[in-house]
Amino acid sequence: MAVTYTFTNGTTADADEVNVNFKQSYYQGAFGTVLNHASVDVSNTETLIVAANASRYTVLIKNTGTASVFIGNTGVAISDGFELEFGESILLYNQDAIYGITDATTEDVRYLEAE
Repeated sequence: MAVTYTFTNGTTADADEVNVNFKQSYYQGAFGTVLNHASVDVSNTETLIVAANASRYTVLIKNTGTASVFIGNTGVAISDGFELEFGESILLYNQDAIYGITDATTEDVRYLEAE
């Protein structure tokens, strides 16, 4: 059984066409058109992982090092930062600068930012 939608302007479309068009416009709009990425060495002193960006939709941060990294805003410390263990990642909908710190070692952190 085919399902057909009739829109308020009188046009019609089958359900498959409507779903495909919705998904394309949703995903294109949700993630923008610019991707920024970098690898950052986070040490035992506060380290900027990704700068503030008013155009940012999302930022994905992944700890690719071998020990935990603690993330937060400026002034982050091991005692109050959000812990990202080795291999973990977090997706943030935030435009602020994001900092990290480690317990002792220098760890590799990657980010992927969508504008």
